[in-house]
Amino acid sequence: MATGEEKTYIYYCKYSGNHALTTNVNLATAQRRRTDHSLIIDTQGSGVVVKLYAKDGVDVVYVKRENGGTERQYRVMMDDVPIGYRTEPHGNMLYIFDDALTTYATVDAMDGEDMPPVPPCIAYDEGRGCTRVTLQVVDGGKKQAVLKISADSVCIQLKESIISNSGIDELMEYVREMLGVSLGRLGLQQGHDPREKFLHVTGMGAVEVFDRLRAHLKNE
Repeated sequence: MATGEEKTYIYYCKYSGNHALTTNVNLATAQRRRTDHSLIIDTQGSGVVVKLYAKDGVDVVYVKRENGGTERQYRVMMDDVPIGYRTEPHGNMLYIFDDALTTYATVDAMDGEDMPPVPPCIAYDEGRGCTRVTLQVVDGGKKQAVLKISADSVCIQLKESIISNSGIDELMEYVREMLGVSLGRLGLQQGHDPREKFLHVTGMGAVEVFDRLRAHLKNE
């Protein structure tokens, strides 16, 4: 069983890119269940700290096991995506599905280092046939800038208010300049709040989009 460490690990949903779990348990070394290879966290283990940012135990699913029995699972959900479960309501044992979470440190200035992996917020959307970028907009700045790239979003600073037409125009023109594409290859979709936007880029892969946006980070 994995035990708590001094180091803190931050895990993100591999599918949505949202922050799912903060813990001092290193999942890379955690034991797995024999039944489904899920990663095991004993939330009441010695020195273990677990903070979930997901809906815990809302959905109940019955899973048939190879021995003929049925297991009741209280699912841990990120939006509509299950990332793990417990076998008892609010039980101590937390099971994380294999390959459901990823670690991704915020990209700041990394002079002299290799390029980090593409974060989940920049991903190719097969359904739309384009690269989708989750943006978080900070307006009212003195100048345009890419403030941060995290697993959740690319944070962009604008001068105009993002809730105005001039702010939308400024955002699209700034992105067009950074990516070096025409406006016709860009699309913008409203997110869950006025400052969250989903950018769609046609004709450019996720790696290239990330590379070009990263080149404009304010500290680089």
